[in-house]
Amino acid sequence: MSQHSRRVVLMNVFLGMFCATPLTASAQSATPALSPSPSPSPVASAPGDPCAPLIAAVSRPSFSTGACTVRSNRVIVETGYSNLVTTGPNGSTAVAYPQATIRVGTRVPNLELDVAPPSYNRAGGGPSGYGDAAFGAKYLLGNTARAVYGASVLASVPTGNPAFTSSGASYDVSANGSSTLGPILGVFSSLAFEAFAAGNDASGRLQRFGAFAPSLGFTATLPANSQIFGEAAYVSHAGYGLGGRTTYDFGYQKDLSTNVQADAEYGFSPTTILGARLHYLGAGISFRLGPSN
Repeated sequence: MSQHSRRVVLMNVFLGMFCATPLTASAQSATPALSPSPSPSPVASAPGDPCAPLIAAVSRPSFSTGACTVRSNRVIVETGYSNLVTTGPNGSTAVAYPQATIRVGTRVPNLELDVAPPSYNRAGGGPSGYGDAAFGAKYLLGNTARAVYGASVLASVPTGNPAFTSSGASYDVSANGSSTLGPILGVFSSLAFEAFAAGNDASGRLQRFGAFAPSLGFTATLPANSQIFGEAAYVSHAGYGLGGRTTYDFGYQKDLSTNVQADAEYGFSPTTILGARLHYLGAGISFRLGPSN
């Protein structure tokens, strides 16, 4: 899924988890940044089209947004499941699925349009319901023999159930890129600028804040069309009136065929927010539809 949408999912899950505790009001301020979600999107060796291999084109599951876009007349559908655990005085668990993003290649070269339908969130011992939807676009600005680079925009809209909505629109603009460092290693990064809605205060007025969210990661190519990645992501404000948070993310991706990819990930944040820390497990599957050439 798109990284902005992934942060939307994490934000909505956090909101629902804390709604079952006395920290409801402050938990809305502690919602994590929109994600993130993400992509290693390594540069492939295919001449003329580094984004042709599915392992380069799929954006999940990292926080960085992949620079590669979907080809014209093709669609990539990315889905996933995550189990998020917070530790601390009000620790809990939560799941979110299907974390879907539908990425559509347009007739404009290098331009794709994205739709992220609401994910279903279920907090252990708390409420359940759908989160916010998101819409956006991504453009591949260019590529060299060793690198690809582009930009993306995304916005979430308050379509979710009361416990899992930000109550207002949130926005993300990011610059994205990746490069090969050799036959095995690659590097990827995103620089995102985000404007968040963070729920309503006691008087019913919508709270808003901005954040800067850079991320940096590395990939290692494995046999059989697969790779592993490790990534560090930071957001300058973890919530309304709060400081920054760092998250580390590790994952595995494998192309099961030219048009089907599976992934698995583990992530954690050492940052304490309202006395709680988080870690999570996730898995997903992505499909590419359209002409084979």
